Amino acid sequence: MQIIILLFKISLFYLIVIKAYHLIGKTKVDEFSLMDFVVFLTLSNLFTISIILNDESFFYVVCAAVIIITLQTIMPYLASSISGIKYIFNTPPSMIIKNGKLDFKEIVKREYNFNKLLNELKRKNIKSIEQVEYAYLDKDEKISIATKDDKNILYPIILNGKIQYTSLKLLKKDIRWIKNIIETNKLDVEKIFYAFYKENSVYIIQNNY
Repeated sequence: MQIIILLFKISLFYLIVIKAYHLIGKTKVDEFSLMDFVVFLTLSNLFTISIILNDESFFYVVCAAVIIITLQTIMPYLASSISGIKYIFNTPPSMIIKNGKLDFKEIVKREYNFNKLLNELKRKNIKSIEQVEYAYLDKDEKISIATKDDKNILYPIILNGKIQYTSLKLLKKDIRWIKNIIETNKLDVEKIFYAFYKENSVYIIQNNY
């Protein structure tokens, strides 16, 4: 009987975890963020405790798992619609290379591995940092790189409702220029998910949440 109960708990744990990551749209390990791994470890610890302890604890563990999964599922929507939550849980993108120069302060702040950066440049066949016009590090530590040889460089102007002053400097534009564009289009800067400059035009993607 004990073996049957144990197998039931393990099977239910497996199904809950698989369903959880389908709900949040993550099906591959390389798609997981740091928070996803934290949630997975938390669930693992909860179910390990329930297996060790008596049967009565299992119900509470399942309830706790459902709450954690629900929070993980709805948090992106809350973070997108409520600015306070957005800035608490979302790490804004960081420009770690600008105009061929490293921003060591930003790299240290994000605790990003310098060797990882060099490997990323090598993977993109970039031989020198001086070749890079800019490089952005997003919240999942994925890098967006544009080289000086690129004919159609995309300059991020607004990211997650924040104006990117470094990009404005690279474009030799000022804050009044971007504010005028926002006002002309009757938009709220905090509701702009992404805006970029390309070939003398500004393209804006709004946050629909």
